[in-house]
Amino acid sequence: MDRDVKHEIGPKGEVLLREDDLRRQAEAALMEDCVWQDITTNTLVPEDQAGRAVLIAKESGVLAGLPITRMVFAAADGTLKWTERLEEGAHLHPGDRVATISGPLA
Repeated sequence: MDRDVKHEIGPKGEVLLREDDLRRQAEAALMEDCVWQDITTNTLVPEDQAGRAVLIAKESGVLAGLPITRMVFAAADGTLKWTERLEEGAHLHPGDRVATISGPLA
């Protein structure tokens, strides 16, 4: 994690990251991967093509990482609609719907 990221400790001892730090981390990761220069997407997906994805749990566990995941999608395209179906820390079972994302595919 970036040394400049500011955080606090929450009431349960969890690390709480600031939203602006999460967004900066998400943007840095996307820039490193050159996501806006994907030749396959640019060649095959029409600019006006919309879609919807559902994040589904494959295994049992505890949900972690929703804030950074939300920020990655927001940094990739601010017009995407993100809807959380479960909260951070929720107990997961296979098939649970975690979140949905909808919007432009390219």
